Amino acid sequence: MITDAEIRANRKTWTDALRSGKYRKGLYQLRDPTDAFDCFGVFCNTGVVPGRWMRPSADGTMWKCDQWVSSLSELSPLQQSAVWLSKRELEKLEAMNDGLRDARIGRPCTFDEIAEYIDALPIQRDPLFQRYRL
Repeated sequence: MITDAEIRANRKTWTDALRSGKYRKGLYQLRDPTDAFDCFGVFCNTGVVPGRWMRPSADGTMWKCDQWVSSLSELSPLQQSAVWLSKRELEKLEAMNDGLRDARIGRPCTFDEIAEYIDALPIQRDPLFQRYRL
């Protein structure tokens, strides 16, 4: 089973990437055709969970990551076991990233603001994901 220290290290890798300035902020997609990323796309790109980027269609209008669940605010079991964020926390991150009303902010948050939110989250383990290992 993954330890709390490993979870904190995985979250730090993610938040460091968000703060790095390496990624251009995008909305509504993991990664768009102009190489803008949302906060989950940055996570996919960190390599915390091994995966590869794929274009799902011939026109290449939207990137996908093979380790990503189809719903934007869901992590695959392997990803979930790496960072331990609840469904509610993931939905909040999606709302913060895209400026959705349920974020109660009314505008898309910066990557720095999203990283601050992730840093403040406690580790809440879900027994459903205990069996997955990186």
